[in-house]
Amino acid sequence: MKIRNFVLIVVIILVVIGYNNLDLLFPMNHYDTVLKYAKEQQTDPLLVMSIIKTESGFKVDAVSKKSAKGLMQITDDTAKWCAEKIGISDFDTDMLFDADTNIRIGTFYLGYLLNRYDGDISCGAAAYNGGMGNVDKWLKDARYSKDGKTIDRTPFGETTAYINKIKFNYKMYNLIYGGKTNG
Repeated sequence: MKIRNFVLIVVIILVVIGYNNLDLLFPMNHYDTVLKYAKEQQTDPLLVMSIIKTESGFKVDAVSKKSAKGLMQITDDTAKWCAEKIGISDFDTDMLFDADTNIRIGTFYLGYLLNRYDGDISCGAAAYNGGMGNVDKWLKDARYSKDGKTIDRTPFGETTAYINKIKFNYKMYNLIYGGKTNG
């Protein structure tokens, strides 16, 4: 089922059962910080919110099985590379548990990935989850990309599910908040 149809069905079900507090399911925690750094990176703040919801469920102290940290679930190596690029000279990986620092680094990285893949959300999300090297390989492989610019599918179920979650959350954030934010 296409993501658009799925979103529509979910919204209809929620309306039918009378659930009108979608903002509880799709919170805007840390939105001012997200907006600040999303503007710097020319990235849609609602996409950043979708990443945070998917990655950590808005838990500042979240740590994954692979040791990714904070709201946007950033690994130490990625964080160090990003911190150097954006000029955080005194960076320490414990700073990833600070919401402002985590969002700043994560939004920079997301913006970098989106620029690298010409704004393609599927490629950007796949790289955020599965790494740029994998996405670059998939784009060169006709089994995963018909045009070499977009990903049609991935060999990793986790990455495919991640892309679908990001797209779903992004559609929901736009449905609920699109036009109501200062982004």
